[in-house]
Amino acid sequence: SQVYAHYAFEHRNLFAGTNSFSPFMGFDAGEAQRNHGAVINYSSELSPKWGFSTIVSFSRLNSIRPLGAQPAVPRLLLTGSGLSTIGNLAVALPGFQPFNPEFNLAFSGPENLMNINQDFRTSYLTHQFTMGGSYFYTQDNRSFGQFTNAAIALGAGLPQALSNLVLGQASTFQTAINTGGLLPGQTIGLPVAQPSFSGSSNSTHDFALYFNDSWRAHPRINFNIGLRYDYFG
Repeated sequence: SQVYAHYAFEHRNLFAGTNSFSPFMGFDAGEAQRNHGAVINYSSELSPKWGFSTIVSFSRLNSIRPLGAQPAVPRLLLTGSGLSTIGNLAVALPGFQPFNPEFNLAFSGPENLMNINQDFRTSYLTHQFTMGGSYFYTQDNRSFGQFTNAAIALGAGLPQALSNLVLGQASTFQTAINTGGLLPGQTIGLPVAQPSFSGSSNSTHDFALYFNDSWRAHPRINFNIGLRYDYFG
């Protein structure tokens, strides 16, 4: 019998300013990752003709994109789409991601992956048989704060945006709200509140079964005949 075990840990810290850079204080943000991985492999020869191997693996991928020193506040944008420039100079207004209006910052949470693989092998005359199966479990606990930071666009184009900046007006306001289960076209009572951005647990169960025959029909001819079934939940 043979036993093999492996564990890996990864920690990455992308400092403030790498994920969101702003000339306004408190709107720099970074990113971090804390990942774990473990594998155990056990194989054994039960007899000259029978053997098996078992592999169990687990990984946890955790990507963290937090806000900076400032809390979740509305983002002031010139047009709300694309990079706004004046005389080939990029324009930044207060808020996270001032140079990328389509990008939302808040994203975090772990994704857990587990896999169990079982194989058996045996022989009969000129045949080498292998058979087994796999089970995959995925649990996604990530949260995506789409429009956690509301977007205030001053205008559809640069002239309107600059005019509204002087007048103190806005063209559009976008934010996430809690609809209370209502559908598009239905009326929502005021005041409205933001939804919960905490990650919901989504899981899937997948498995596979297989059988393979390696048949040496002739000293110079070998056939590999196999059948596999996969289920994706």
